[in-house]
Amino acid sequence: MSFVQTYNKSQAFTSSGTWTAPAGVTVATVMIVGGGGGGNGVSLGNSGAGGGGGQVMLVTVPVTAGSGYTVTLGSGGAGGSTAASAGSAGGTSSFGTLVYALGGGGAIAATAAPAYYNNTYCGGNGGGNPGIAVITSLDAAATPAYYFVPLIAAGLGGRLMNQATSSTTGTTYTGSFDGSPGIVNVAGGGGGAANGGSGGAINSGGAGPFGAPGGTVATAGSGSGGGSYGAGANGRLASAGSGNGNSASANTGGGGSGAHSVSGSTVYTGGSGGSGYCVVYWNAA
Repeated sequence: MSFVQTYNKSQAFTSSGTWTAPAGVTVATVMIVGGGGGGNGVSLGNSGAGGGGGQVMLVTVPVTAGSGYTVTLGSGGAGGSTAASAGSAGGTSSFGTLVYALGGGGAIAATAAPAYYNNTYCGGNGGGNPGIAVITSLDAAATPAYYFVPLIAAGLGGRLMNQATSSTTGTTYTGSFDGSPGIVNVAGGGGGAANGGSGGAINSGGAGPFGAPGGTVATAGSGSGGGSYGAGANGRLASAGSGNGNSASANTGGGGSGAHSVSGSTVYTGGSGGSGYCVVYWNAA
């Protein structure tokens, strides 16, 4: 990150604490990251989606020499722990009362998805102000004749739509897409949609604002976590069999991945999101 070159001092926080402005220092730049969202818990042959990445804020603020500023790091959201359960949102990180970074959204449970979604799990939105989406007509001869299109898509969680098949051409549109990338001071990367254990879609998490990757899954399987300051967790491959989702590393703000179930009533827990992180930069007097 090139902005660091203009500062000769910094202090990193991997847990909550206090930064005290040194003598003569009246301005500091704060890079702070919210906690990542958790992935879906699943059973009965389902595959879960990934949580969204935490918001990344990069803000220059006025400070008072000698004053202490409380740094609070948001925790990563827990993965869903019951059948068809949503992941929990990540916690908000803050620098005093001056800067806040929101946690990534937890993966959305299938039972909470609007009717035009496939009966599957949707990736959590990145923390902050994620993109919006609209439903448009994809093909007048398709049944159903609608399609989910991301607009202003920073941090939008991946969705897997009901399949639309054209009665005139026979073409089938699945409407699947990955989580959208994050943007600094806007939103973290969106979590990847679940793939339901079949098909070949790659339901990756969106990249973080500084380019940290969202998690990926090369073949059918659970959705991956969205990126933030650090990477989101990779989805669980269907070929690996049933198992819990993967958790994002600490202090990354990355989203956790969804769990995967081949069959049976055993519940598999979604991966947890990574905790938040903060670095304060300033010039020594």
